[in-house]
Amino acid sequence: MLKSVLNIWKESGREERLLYLYIILIPFIDYFSFTVLNKKILYADFVFIFLFIAWVTKYITTRLKHRLIHLKFSLIFLPALFAVSFFNSSGISNSIAELLGLIYLIILFILVGNILDSQRKIRFVLYLYFFVSAVLSLVGLGLFSWAMATGDLRTTSFLGYSTMESMAHHFPRIDLTFESANMALVYLHIALVFGIILFLTEKRRQLKALIASSLPIILATAFFTGSRRFTGLLLSLLLILSWYGRGRIIAALKYLLFLGFLIFLAVSIITSIWVVFPVKVTKDNIGKNIGISANYGYSIHYLLPAVSLNMFKKHPFVGVGLGTYNRNFKDFVDWEWLKTSFGFEAYPGYVELVKEKKLNFDPHSVFLGTLAETGLLGFCALIYFLVTYAVTLVGRFRRSSHFTFDNILSGCIWACFIGFILNALTLDILSMRHFWLMLAIGVCGRKNNSQSYEYLKKDR
Repeated sequence: MLKSVLNIWKESGREERLLYLYIILIPFIDYFSFTVLNKKILYADFVFIFLFIAWVTKYITTRLKHRLIHLKFSLIFLPALFAVSFFNSSGISNSIAELLGLIYLIILFILVGNILDSQRKIRFVLYLYFFVSAVLSLVGLGLFSWAMATGDLRTTSFLGYSTMESMAHHFPRIDLTFESANMALVYLHIALVFGIILFLTEKRRQLKALIASSLPIILATAFFTGSRRFTGLLLSLLLILSWYGRGRIIAALKYLLFLGFLIFLAVSIITSIWVVFPVKVTKDNIGKNIGISANYGYSIHYLLPAVSLNMFKKHPFVGVGLGTYNRNFKDFVDWEWLKTSFGFEAYPGYVELVKEKKLNFDPHSVFLGTLAETGLLGFCALIYFLVTYAVTLVGRFRRSSHFTFDNILSGCIWACFIGFILNALTLDILSMRHFWLMLAIGVCGRKNNSQSYEYLKKDR
């Protein structure tokens, strides 16, 4: 395996090596970063600058044929129509920073889609992402196990334990190297799907066994992030098993996954509307009764769609301005409704902020956030891009023969994409580097689809 890695590295161009380095650095966004214009800049973004220069130079000097041309209109419309919202922007610097961030990720999408033009390069990137995730997951699970064994549940660099966790999860949430456990879950969601692609297409037994042993570690870590977005991950796994699973054991596993998906979906919906926690069990020794009580105050999560819709109603066509959700938040909140109808027992730090009318959030939904910030114009551009991408991916999936590399890659990425769309109801997926990386890998060009596993034979 080491020989194979060294061979791939030696045969790679500058832009490919820079891309490999960039992918390795993705999970360390909150460890090696600084902020400019309220935008987090990763030191890995400097790698991107050199990557961009290297690819453009190669593109010009060798007259490469541009790939992903079929997505060009949707990629152009997305930032173009988002920019129209600048007319209502109350913070033009924030809007410009947000737009530049989106353009940067679109360029990343294009670069990855053009650089990974062979099966060999794609698989190498999948392995890089997967094994970096596996190592981080192993460390996260180790620290989690130590915390549970010792009873030391305080927040650390890899774990988070707040009032909400003490009421709802009763265990620290694994957030790895990310700012939040939700971001860690999204990263692991992609890693798990990449691992399944590798497992289904790998022919070397030792490497296949290593992948198989790493998958449960990543899945367990994803579960202990304690994120409601585990729902989308379960949906992705269910779809992959439905398309590629065979046998009675897989059939039983599909039913378990479906049941788990329904449970997580129901819990996600309920806790997005009501606080629920803490759930208390009381015992009446005289009346011989046992009672269960839950907090029925509105959850703070319910506030965000309400505020987003208020922004949209006032500025339905171009929104309040890209990147200005936080600036406008306080003007679209019914503070009396918030004080009297929402429960803050699980979030004691919010009480004073509500009294002073300083509570502030991001939209935490790519759909509602887009409607609020960019109106119908931006929302239509977003839907156009997502639909165009989906059509492209499904087309590749259907045209490929079952269980070929292209079929497995397209099918698994398609399942991952659907899971992300579900999670996008409560996550801003457009700002995630690994989301755009996943999208690009799903539709990147291949020089030779028949090369299959030729490079593996060299190491046997």
